[in-house]
Amino acid sequence: MVGELASGRADELSGRFVTIWDDMGALHDAIAEIEAENLYCLRVRKLGESGAVSPLSSIHEEAMQGVGDGGAGWLRETKDPRV
Repeated sequence: MVGELASGRADELSGRFVTIWDDMGALHDAIAEIEAENLYCLRVRKLGESGAVSPLSSIHEEAMQGVGDGGAGWLRETKDPRV
């Protein structure tokens, strides 16, 4: 595997997650599918991005609704007497 990577024959897989158990020949033969389907990629999904479910997003949305009235709208809806 190291020789394959060092030779440059696997440059199309740059940035992809491959292991010593992956068949480099098969991956090379399927590079079009790998690129089209974005396979063998690790990605970082952040809060608030499309498709990411964030428990904080609903809290943020509620807080932002109260910004126009100085936050009073959010405070009125709060049932916690400590707030």
